Amino acid sequence: MAQPCVDCDAQSVDGIRCFDCSAEVEETPRWRGRDKECLTCRIVFTPSRRTQNFCSEKCRVAGRIARSAARSCERCSADFQPIYRNQRFCGLACASTGRFKYAATCSEANCGKKHYCKGLCRTHYNRKYFPDSQKRWPGDLEARRKALRAKTQRRRAATKGVLVENVDRDVVGERDSWRCGVCRRKISRVLVYPHPRSASLDHVIPLSHGGEHSYVNTRITHLECNTRRSNRGGGEQLALIG
Repeated sequence: MAQPCVDCDAQSVDGIRCFDCSAEVEETPRWRGRDKECLTCRIVFTPSRRTQNFCSEKCRVAGRIARSAARSCERCSADFQPIYRNQRFCGLACASTGRFKYAATCSEANCGKKHYCKGLCRTHYNRKYFPDSQKRWPGDLEARRKALRAKTQRRRAATKGVLVENVDRDVVGERDSWRCGVCRRKISRVLVYPHPRSASLDHVIPLSHGGEHSYVNTRITHLECNTRRSNRGGGEQLALIG
């Protein structure tokens, strides 16, 4: 049964709106309430939703600032008007040295790197608080690689829970007369990693089998011989000279 439209006197089939009124509703915003006056600039506007009280985002932020009470910055103790509810700092300069630690720059002169910790970048922080960890081999890449390789070997042995010593590859090479412990051929001291015939430190009893990282359980070998052997073996004669 046809019923009158809710917006006009025309007859509608569903009893809500006729065809013409339904087309007008689709073109207009969903909220068709009366015009409002902006609480900040006092301009009359048509809201797009029921709870809209400001004509723009700028007026909304300005109204929030006007309604919020002034508070003191936790960094510089200056009074400021907060933009949001939990604002603790007056600006980016104070916030960057607070919880936004990566936004500030290093406090050292003529250094524009990002802040890392305690007002310093990563380079100046390590240089001040960890001076022993800086590069001790400027220009000598082979010496640096040798030290890092020894550190890696000690860490691998420590993870296995075995005895760990500071084993120097050159000392083991001099002890073994720079002769490979697998193929018994001479090892060149000139060749460096990753050359397959370069010098490498091998464990007679592999670390995975419970061997210790010490002078007694190590020998000098070619890199390819050490790689080919992998963790097999372990029945060879240990070095008599530690």
